[in-house]
Amino acid sequence: MQTQTFNSTAKYLSTTVSGQLLAIPVGQVKEIVEAGAVVRLPLMPSCILGSFNLRGNGVPVVDLSQRLALGQAAASERSCIVIVDSPGKRHSARDVGLLVDEVNEVFDLLPEQIEEAPSFDGDIPVDYMHGIGKNDGQFVVLLNITRLLDMADLAEPGHHHPDLSLETVNAAAAGEVQNG
Repeated sequence: MQTQTFNSTAKYLSTTVSGQLLAIPVGQVKEIVEAGAVVRLPLMPSCILGSFNLRGNGVPVVDLSQRLALGQAAASERSCIVIVDSPGKRHSARDVGLLVDEVNEVFDLLPEQIEEAPSFDGDIPVDYMHGIGKNDGQFVVLLNITRLLDMADLAEPGHHHPDLSLETVNAAAAGEVQNG
């Protein structure tokens, strides 16, 4: 695992997913929208819920609860989709929606409030974390959005997705909006 160095104050968006506090770097958050209807896309891993219509554009939605193996998300009136920039392999950054149970606040963390992600000798993948922060006396997992949304890792065991890339998911999402 790569050692992460934190040199300056950083801003994060605090969210709750299956009772866990998770934080997304504010610089990667484009907007927060109310969770609406998501059209299922065929042959996608279960953590990819489908396509969300955002002002006429299909945006793939990832269920963070399933992606992080935290169980099934329980939809509520506080559920939101956080739209983030996710780097694509063939193109520049793409919009991806992250389904969260609720959005809490934007907060600052000083370098001394951030610890490296714990190491489990490679048995448990922790490269989706930038580290662990402490905000108002509570620990919060600082997500590495780029690594978390690496489409090669989203394929479920035993299921082969020959061209599972962010571009493929975006193309499928755009097709659902245009055709649906």
